[in-house]
Amino acid sequence: MYKSVPIRLILLFFMIFSAYMTSPPWDIQWTKQSGGICEEYTIEHECLKGEGFKEVFKLELIFDGPTLFIVWGITIFGSWFKRGNLILKLERASHLAKDAGELAAALGAIMVFTLPFNEQMISQAFGVVFLSYFWGHFTAITLITITNYLKTREEIIESVQSSK
Repeated sequence: MYKSVPIRLILLFFMIFSAYMTSPPWDIQWTKQSGGICEEYTIEHECLKGEGFKEVFKLELIFDGPTLFIVWGITIFGSWFKRGNLILKLERASHLAKDAGELAAALGAIMVFTLPFNEQMISQAFGVVFLSYFWGHFTAITLITITNYLKTREEIIESVQSSK
């Protein structure tokens, strides 16, 4: 039973990785074009004419240090205390992680949308906002998965004790 949580978390991570990294024929795309302004594109969303593009490693776009620092920092500092029921602490932490993601998204939007308007800044703004939402929700899902495991384990222990 102790092996089920790491396996579930690995499968959860694999599902997200597969959705983010693969294209329709299940071909993993490690890089993608980022930045710049596309003036003309095909039906398959490939840019034919534009400027300012750079090829980046896809995982660089999703692992953003400041976003992780804000979301995980608020989650840890706002929910971890020495005493109390671990299950309840993890449930509260999962809710706080979502709120921290929303706060980071709002903060990123305020910071970027108050700058002078241009298309490249708008593209970066949406990247910051949705990345914050992603990490808040991913952290919450991870915490609630661990919480559900602990609740199930506790229920099994209670049912065994009550049957004796």
